[in-house]
Amino acid sequence: MPSMSESRPRSAAELNEQIRALMVCSGGRLTGPQRAEYQSLLEQWAAAVRRSAVRPEPPRVPGPRRGVADRTAVG
Repeated sequence: MPSMSESRPRSAAELNEQIRALMVCSGGRLTGPQRAEYQSLLEQWAAAVRRSAVRPEPPRVPGPRRGVADRTAVG
């Protein structure tokens, strides 16, 4: 298991794999120390998800189209 002093933050996928492994090894019943590890992994996973989220760009406001003459409907 990687140490907490790693310089590179782990990806959400890596952390998810560790969470799953912890749950499988424990049979779904966590001891006190395992609960603390689970909580830490969960917090790290949430931070990794936030880091990987793509922030949307602000909407673009359309400007006038160049080279296109205004056309008005003639009744």
